[in-house]
Amino acid sequence: MDDQEQYYQAEEAFNGELVKPQIVKPLITYALLGINVIMFLLTYGYSLLNKVDINYANYIFGEKVNSLIMQGEFWRLFVPIFLHGGIMHLAINSYSLYAVGPTVEKIFGRRKFLIIYLIGGVTGNIASFLFSINPSVGASGAIFGLMGALLYLLQKNKGVIKSSFGTSLIVIIVINLVYGFSNTGIDNFAHLGGLVGGFLSASALGFAWERRKDNKRIIFWLMILCLSLGGLYFGFTSSNNVSTNLLDQASKSFGNHDYNKTEELAHRVEKLGLNNNGIKADMYYLLAASLINQGAPQQAFEYAQKLVEIDAKRGHYILGVYYLNTKNNTLAKQELQKAYDLDPGNTVIRDILSKLK
Repeated sequence: MDDQEQYYQAEEAFNGELVKPQIVKPLITYALLGINVIMFLLTYGYSLLNKVDINYANYIFGEKVNSLIMQGEFWRLFVPIFLHGGIMHLAINSYSLYAVGPTVEKIFGRRKFLIIYLIGGVTGNIASFLFSINPSVGASGAIFGLMGALLYLLQKNKGVIKSSFGTSLIVIIVINLVYGFSNTGIDNFAHLGGLVGGFLSASALGFAWERRKDNKRIIFWLMILCLSLGGLYFGFTSSNNVSTNLLDQASKSFGNHDYNKTEELAHRVEKLGLNNNGIKADMYYLLAASLINQGAPQQAFEYAQKLVEIDAKRGHYILGVYYLNTKNNTLAKQELQKAYDLDPGNTVIRDILSKLK
């Protein structure tokens, strides 16, 4: 029996009770699992060889970094689908893909399955780009895309909702979203974006045996296109993303010793008046550091004090540098010691303290 006959048998089964279609092995699922493992080994090997942590390796290999996307590195909306932040992150996503992938691949077929997976991953990263300034990696957006495809199944076959499969799927989606919104470090916006992208792409493609009408397919593809382009447009005009891009340029200027340019860019961020503590902390740090290097310690002191309130580690460090520049070694030692207590692995602070002794 060829694949097409098996697909049509599966169609008949879904018109009645839910039966998993017995078709070809889920080779694309296995291939994606293999790619994820290979990419993790590459990034982990890079981190070991260059003595950097896995986060920096992911940055080099292509994690979602909003400021770099705004500078034209659009491939960072695609590559993060195959990157992971650690062995546990990889293990959790691999298990999720192994649990959901074969079912979706059997229902939609290999080609459609791969399209749904990739679209879910990209739309997840676009949603993350729009709503979150934090760097991110992981296959979870693409996996939620597969869950979105299963929601299409529930929508097409009302009887499936009443089955244990339908109930379990909805419960799993709700639990994952609630858990994501209640825990920091989880990119739930990528999950939501992937879920929507997966549902819309599944609606455009249909099941493996399904022949979609042209007008319906066009509507769903247009929805995906409009949501993706709209997400990118509003992401590029978002005050948070504009600020992170300016701060990234300011940091590069500081590294090139162009302290006047650093101050100018950081002041542009200040004028936006954002309440995001992460952005404010980077802004205060760059302003204080650039002003110290320009010989304006009093202005630097004011920004350093503000920095202590939201980022004590860097705030005490920059206050210590301020006191060093004003020849007050006693207070410099006190502030640097506070910074070192908060960051005992910082060799720069340790070396400065050893010289002060």
